[in-house]
Amino acid sequence: MDKRRLLLVCALLGWFCLSACVRPERVSVDREIRKERLVFAVKEGDTLSLDKYECPSALAADSARPVMIFAFGGGFKGGDKAAQRYIPYFERLARNGFVVVSTDYRTLLGDVEPDRMATPAAFAQSLTQAIDTAVADFYTATRFVIERARTWNIDPARIVASGSSAGAITVLQAEYYLANAASLSAALPDGFNYAGVVAFAGAVLECEAPRWAKRPCPMMLFHGDADPVVPYEKAVIEPFGGLWGSASIAGSLEAMDVPCYFYRVANAGHEIADLPMVRNQYDVLSFLSRCVLGRERLRIETLEAVPGDSIAPMRFTTRDYIRNNLPEYSSLPSVSFHEPFVEAGGELVILQSPVRGDEQFLGRLRDEPFQGDAGAEPLDEVDDEVDVFIGREKVELLRSLGELPRHAGVPDEL
Repeated sequence: MDKRRLLLVCALLGWFCLSACVRPERVSVDREIRKERLVFAVKEGDTLSLDKYECPSALAADSARPVMIFAFGGGFKGGDKAAQRYIPYFERLARNGFVVVSTDYRTLLGDVEPDRMATPAAFAQSLTQAIDTAVADFYTATRFVIERARTWNIDPARIVASGSSAGAITVLQAEYYLANAASLSAALPDGFNYAGVVAFAGAVLECEAPRWAKRPCPMMLFHGDADPVVPYEKAVIEPFGGLWGSASIAGSLEAMDVPCYFYRVANAGHEIADLPMVRNQYDVLSFLSRCVLGRERLRIETLEAVPGDSIAPMRFTTRDYIRNNLPEYSSLPSVSFHEPFVEAGGELVILQSPVRGDEQFLGRLRDEPFQGDAGAEPLDEVDDEVDVFIGREKVELLRSLGELPRHAGVPDEL
C-alpha cells in the first residue's frame, strides 16, 4: 500500500514538474521582433555596430520595406543604442512594417580636455567636431544600410532618420549637411536624401539661422519650450554660431513650404527627448504614413499644454548648454558663454558676466583680429545683473547714442 502511494506521489510530482515546464507562457508582442547586431565600421580603434529590428510578419515578403535609422542621446559624451527607453519605439515601428536600425556613433565630448573648453572659440570647435564626428558615423551607418538593400529587402528611397537629444542634433545636422552639400555628405551615394526626419529635442549647429540650399525632407520636431539642455529656439555665441533649436528650424522650413509637423510641449523640459517615443507613437506613425510614405504636403503645429498654466518660455544661453550637458566645464573662466560678442565702431565690445579670469581672456581677444555683427545683439537687451566692459574710447560714444546701459563699466586695464 505504501509502495503504491509512493508511486502515485512520484507520478503526481512528475506530472506537475512536466506541466510547469511545458505550460505556455504569456507571449509578449515583442517576441515577434527579430533583433540582430552587426558591426558596420572600425574607426580610430572604435568598433561601431548597429542593432537591426524587424518583424518578418509585418509585410509581405515581396514588399521592400521602409527603414528608420536611429541615433541615441547622451550629450555627445556617451549613450546606449539599446537603452530600454527606446525599445517601445523600435518595436512599434517594426510592427508597422519598418526595419529599424539603431546605430553607434563616436562621442567625442566624453574625453575632451579642459583646455579645449576654456574659450568660446575652443568650445565651439569641440562641439563642432563632436557633431561632425557623429554625423560622419551616421552617414557610414546609412551607407551600410543602403548597400544591403537587396539582401534586407528594404527601399533605399524610404530611409528615415530619427534621434533623441544629441542623436536628434546628429540627424538634423545630417539632413542639413545634405541639403547644403557639405563635404561630409559626399560619403553618401549621389542623389541620396533621407525620406524624413523625426527629431526628439534636437537642433542644428550653424553660424546663423538655418538656411537650406535645397529643399530638405519632411520633418517631425518634438520639443519642450522650457528645455534646459537643448535650446528650444537658439543658444548662440557670436560670431562662432551655436545651436538653433526646433522653433528656429520649424520657422526655416515654413519659409520654404517644406512639410513639417512641429509638436511643442509648453513648460516641458528635456524629458521630451524621450517621452514622445512612448506616448506619441501614433502621432509619429501618422506623420510617417502621410508626409513620408504618402508624400502629403502638410504643415502641422501642435501645442500640448495644461489648461490654466501660464506659458513662459525660458531664455536659453550657451552657458546653460554647458552647465547642463558638460557640468565639469561650467566653471571655466570664459566671458562669452553667457552673452555674445558685439562690435561697435570698429572697437571690440564684450558683454560678459564678471567671472574669474575674464581680464586675461579679454587681453587675448584684443590681440586677435575680430569681425563681428554689430546688429547681432542690441546692448539694451542685456540683463540688469550683467556688467558690460568695453574700450574706453567708445564709452562716451555709446552713451551719447543711448546704447550703453547705465550699469556699464570700464576696467582699469583697458
